Parts: sequence; structure tokens; C-alpha cells
Amino acid sequence: MPEIATTTMRERLGALFASGLLAATMGAGTLGMPAPAWAADTATIAITVKDNAPAAKYNIYKLFDADIEPNAASETHPGIATHVSWNNDAKAATLAFLDANGYGAWLKTRFPAYDEAALATQHDRPQNAAEFIAKQIGASPNDAQAATKPQTKAARSFALELAKALDAAFRAGGATIYHAETTAADGTKASFTGTEGYYLFVTDDASLGPDEAGTSPIWVPLGGSTSVIQEKTAAPTFDKQVMDDSAGSTWGKAADANAAQDLAFKLTATLPDNIGAFDTYLLQFEDTLPAGLSLSGDGTSSVVVKVDGATTITGDLTGKAGSISYSGNKLVVRIDDIKTVHKNLQVGKDSTVTVEYRAHPNGKAAIGAGGNQNGAILKYTNNPVTHSDGSGPDGGGTGETTPSTSTLFTYRIDLTKVDKQTHENLAGAKFTVQVAKSNSDDASKGAYVQADGSLGTDAHAFVTDAKGSFSIPRIDEGVYTIHETEPPAGYELEDADITLTVSRTFDGQKLASLSATSTGGEGTKTLATDIVTNATAEAATGAAKVVTSDDKRIAMPITGMDGVTAGIVFGTGAVVLGLAGWYATRRKRNGGAE
Repeated sequence: MPEIATTTMRERLGALFASGLLAATMGAGTLGMPAPAWAADTATIAITVKDNAPAAKYNIYKLFDADIEPNAASETHPGIATHVSWNNDAKAATLAFLDANGYGAWLKTRFPAYDEAALATQHDRPQNAAEFIAKQIGASPNDAQAATKPQTKAARSFALELAKALDAAFRAGGATIYHAETTAADGTKASFTGTEGYYLFVTDDASLGPDEAGTSPIWVPLGGSTSVIQEKTAAPTFDKQVMDDSAGSTWGKAADANAAQDLAFKLTATLPDNIGAFDTYLLQFEDTLPAGLSLSGDGTSSVVVKVDGATTITGDLTGKAGSISYSGNKLVVRIDDIKTVHKNLQVGKDSTVTVEYRAHPNGKAAIGAGGNQNGAILKYTNNPVTHSDGSGPDGGGTGETTPSTSTLFTYRIDLTKVDKQTHENLAGAKFTVQVAKSNSDDASKGAYVQADGSLGTDAHAFVTDAKGSFSIPRIDEGVYTIHETEPPAGYELEDADITLTVSRTFDGQKLASLSATSTGGEGTKTLATDIVTNATAEAATGAAKVVTSDDKRIAMPITGMDGVTAGIVFGTGAVVLGLAGWYATRRKRNGGAE
């Protein structure tokens, strides 16, 4: 079907909306009776769009033929319609909608003296239909301001519902859809030229790109004083963040953690300016975790969904209201209609919907600068006219934001034990590693590091291998106390515990730097070649490397061992003999008595 091409459909506030145009053009007392055919004049109207986004298209439907007399003196009544006649392509659908929305009762008040037979003759007359439409739209809340205010399903617009009915009928019946061409060199305007009358502009779904949404219905009195109109369209904004517990618990795009440590993640959708133009509004959050991250808790127990940070709607997302699921590392939170999901909840432009959950690094988590990036998207109802029932995403009628990502980093400790002087690697040294009391992460202070990098209450014994080393994968930044509990055979314990500090800086979602410093350990340097405890770091591999030494215990020999022994034996004998003689002399003096 032919369509109108425009240069963008990205939302920012439009100036003319349904009620202003239609009520102004077809208000009571401005319509003349049908007249014989006349030579139809043509007119041109420009549609302005903003942000110079990718091209999108309009479908344009004609409801009535009419003479539209310009009325430049009034902004609210830009044209006066006379000689109104049906566009036959729109007649059946328009009357069917009007009959279902109070047209018959209005005719009785419009012609109180008419009996049923006389009223029947008024039913199909285009002037009556046009006047009724003008009154209904003029009385509806769907004006340029109301579209930015909270609206419930009960307050949906007559103009929107009529546009939906006409759009469906035109597309189903293959009726005339008009053409237009882009005229502005900067790509911010599209113009349409046609015979005078009353038109409906709606967005063609197929032309919408990522992060775009269809316009609210634009009713155009072609031939009046208005020569420029603005589309009214908006897409929600979307962002994903992670809580950095090392920086005062702030939300950002990057963080780090040790194995199995729970971190908070948050997805935020901000509703568009024209949320009031939608009958229902679907939101579907889809977050795909990388292989190195796992959702924490039992099933989806850690997931919390809120509106404006105050109203929790997690419990509402069951049955027909929506769903929360996690399968194949993909978290999906679906809200069938954010406008009705929670009792007495009203949402408007700039309302936020957040999904928070907790996840942790697992045994597959990447270590180092590559990080563990996970991305999320938001699917949303993107056209208030053709798809405002929230039937998507699989049923069509939904837009999809570009992915928003966050990155989680994790590091490792590589410790090597060496001989202080010879530098040879020493096997069999035993250590415990504990999160220091001075660590920036309050929740982990005092915990012991386990073999996989997770934290626990029991001390794990790390033992250096034949190469004199051990590694601890997937540790967080922070301060650690490394305590040697048993030295290698033949060596003495280190003088003092080692305090290892692992620090990093982020540049957006990049690991800009990683550093490691140490104090304590074997720090006395007797010879220039002695190795004392030191630490270095590599951002690429995420390794905080510690080299520490022990002093060897050497049993020193004593030379001339035989002579010394003989001397000791001889001397001992002389002393014994001397004591024996002294004792015998004493007995003799005392007459043998003691």
C-alpha cells in the first residue's frame, strides 16, 4: 500500500493533537449542508519531526471531502468546513464506530422533534457524523496537554478509538492510502498535498526502527489556516546499571566482585511523554546474563519490580497481569499493561519502572580486563493507533530499545614463595587469606577467602606447589591479610603477615587500571640480592602477583669434635677422683662417722 515517507519518528513533544484540530475545524455551527459536486481544490500541509532520526512512514486516510475556508485569526479554529461529503472508503467504518459510541442517542438530542423514521434519514448524513465527531473529540481528555498527564484505561480517547477503527478498516479493505514526499533539505519535514477535506495521519508500523514509536493520531483539516503540524510520538528510555559496593554503594555501569558474591543489578524504563495516548502499554524487560554470571536466590526470588521507586508490583505479575521467568540465563519480566497492573496506580510521562535483581560470578566468570558484560533490552507498545492492546512482543506492535549493558570484573591472586637469597621456588608453604578489617566492602570484612575465591567463615589452607605458587581465582578489589601458617621444610616463618591491597579504576565499562601493593612479610634485606615481599598487578590478566620469601634454617657444624670429646671425658674423670679423695679424708678425720 502506498505510504508517506518522513525522516524520523523519534518522540519529542508534538504541537497539534486530535481534539484541537478536529474540534476547531468541525465545531458546532461551522458545517454547511451537503452541496452539489464542485471542483475540488488542493492544499499542502507539512509535518515536522525532531531529532533527525531514521526515516519512517505515515498512512494517511481521508474521512470527508469538504471546502475548508482558512481562518487565520483563530489558532483554535484554523478552518471552517462547508460542503461536507463522505469519502466512501471511510463511511462504513466511521458509522459503525459512531453507532457503538452514542451516535444514535446524540441524534435524538440533535433532532428532538423527529420520530424514528425521520431520525433514520439523518443517520448517514456526513454533516451530522462530522458534527458528532467534533463534539466528542472536543469533549475528550485527549488534547495536547492531556497526553502528558496520567490517564487510566477508562479515560481513553474517543479520537484514539476512532483512529484505531478507521486504520484497521482501511488496511483490511485495501482502501486508498495517500502519498507524500519529503521536502525539507535537512530532513526534518515531510509534506502532503491532496484535495481539501478531513484526514487522519497514523504511523505505518513497518517503518519504525529501534527506539522509535508511532505518533498519536493526527487529524488534519487540509486547506485551513494550518500549514504545519507536528507529530506526537515518544519511545521510553531504558538503562541498565550495577551496584558498585566498593564506591559507597553507588549505581554505575561497572563493578567488581569475588566468586559467589551477590551484586545488585537494576533495569530502568522511563515512560514516554505521550503515554496518555495509549489504551494499554506493554513493557517487557529481557536481560541475558553472560555464562560467568548466575541469578542469585531460589528461582526468581531476588527479582523486585517497582513503579516510581515506591510501589512494588512484583506480586501483580502473575496470571493475566504479566510474568517473571528465568531460563537459559535469560531473565524476562513482562508487564502486560503498566497502566492497569496495580490497583489505584497511575502512571504518566517520566514515570519509572525498575526491575532489580541479584546475581553473582560463577566458576565460568572471566578474569581480567575482558570482564563479564551482560546486556538488556526493553520491548514496549510502539503505536497507539494500530497496536494499543499490548499484544506483543511476539504478536507484533512492539518496539525494542537498543541494548543497555553493564560489566562485572573479577581478579585473581598469584602468590609465589621463594628462598630469600637463592630465589628458588619453595613448595609446601601454607597460608590463609582473609579479608582485612580495613577493606572497603563492609559486608566481607574478616571473612576467609576460599579456594574458588568465594568467602567463608572457616580458614582455608593454601599450599604452594612444586613451582612454589598457588592462585586464588575470582577475587574482588580490596585489602587482604595473607598469613603464613607453616613454612616450607627447613625454613622459618615470615616475620609478619602480608597486607595486600588490590585497587582498580574504571573508564565507563573498561578496566582502565589494576594495581597491587603490599606491606609486611619478609621485609629485612641483608644482601643486595635478597628478595623481600613485593606485589605487582596486570590489568589484562587481572592478576595481583605477590612474591614473598623465607629464610632457610641451616645447621652449622663444629670442627675438632674428637679432641673436644676426649678433653671433656678426662676433665670429668679428674673431678670425680678429686671428690672421692676429699670424701675419704673427711671420714678418716671424723673417725669413720658422717
